[in-house]
Amino acid sequence: YYARKYDEEGNVVGTSAPIAGNNVETTIDLGIQEVAEDALADIMEYLVDPERNVTKDGLPGDGQDAQGAAVIVMEVKTGNILACASYPSYSLATMIEDWDEITEDARNPLFNRAFGAYYAPGSTFKMCTLISAMENVDKTGKPILAYGETIEDKGSYDNPQLPGFSPDCLIWSSNPGVTHKSNVGGINGSQALMVSCNYFFYELGWRCSWKMIDETAKGLGLGEPTGIEIEEEKIGWRSNPDSKKATYGTGVNAQYSGGDRVLSAIGQAENRFTPLQLCVYASTLANQ
Repeated sequence: YYARKYDEEGNVVGTSAPIAGNNVETTIDLGIQEVAEDALADIMEYLVDPERNVTKDGLPGDGQDAQGAAVIVMEVKTGNILACASYPSYSLATMIEDWDEITEDARNPLFNRAFGAYYAPGSTFKMCTLISAMENVDKTGKPILAYGETIEDKGSYDNPQLPGFSPDCLIWSSNPGVTHKSNVGGINGSQALMVSCNYFFYELGWRCSWKMIDETAKGLGLGEPTGIEIEEEKIGWRSNPDSKKATYGTGVNAQYSGGDRVLSAIGQAENRFTPLQLCVYASTLANQ
């Protein structure tokens, strides 16, 4: 193949031999990629199917309103991305023929949710909160959370310094009067992670300053560029006074409060991270 050369008027004036460009090597494992894409499509199709996704009582199951999802598979020791799937997707083999259908799909199949969208991390953020509480001390030099310390889950988090604000532990919300307990009454950090006890982490969020949790989250790569060589990567943001102000502008709603710290500790408030960032975060913890 020879490329044509043109003059300023568009006339062919000769040809030139092609020059090889740089090679691009990816770490994607084709087998794992295929499994990830197929599994993601299967679960999404199940979730949105009102005939299949029902409870044992015949009620609509959770997730019927799902619009999209993503899967990232990372090799823990190297950081190599073995699979990166986003749903809905499309076939590269028939993209030209399917172009109208793809671009008219309101779910936007061209949008890669793995690194191009950010979401509230929810309970996945609790490991970060626990690390922050274990590594920091209060003004007196006392650890925020001492080794082996337990906290009693009282169901509804009633802090006298947060009047009118009393978020519930999820188990309490679903079964009033029921709380997470151990054989000594309270639960420790490991047990709190095991049962994902909101109350435990509400208390840690209150004890920590926002800077403590923010610095820990930043060190774990949350709300920071991952280094992936894709310009479309979104960064997201951590819950702190700056992100609160950026979201709400001015006025009372823009003020960062103790309630924000409490909710941030369970991955709510203004925390927004990409699936790729959460994958890096999980790999970081696995390497420790």
